[in-house]
Amino acid sequence: MAFLRLVVIIILIVTAYRLVLKPLLRWLLTSMLKKFLNRQFGQFQNQQSGQNSDPNRKEGSIHIDYMPKQPGKPKKDPPKGDYIDYEEIK
Repeated sequence: MAFLRLVVIIILIVTAYRLVLKPLLRWLLTSMLKKFLNRQFGQFQNQQSGQNSDPNRKEGSIHIDYMPKQPGKPKKDPPKGDYIDYEEIK
């Protein structure tokens, strides 16, 4: 009797999985994927529209947003040690 009860429970679990969980998981994953793709596409659109934000510029012109500060005179490297003259011995 216990074996028959176990078989019935297993059949019910498999049936519940096929009828309920499988479509539910499929719907959940597709909705999450759609949301992710819409977010990525929106970021891509914002990035593309940000590049063409200045319509007054001619095509091919160069525009620099940031230039680092240049020091007055370049610093020399500190001495790394004494130079030792040597002769090659054969």
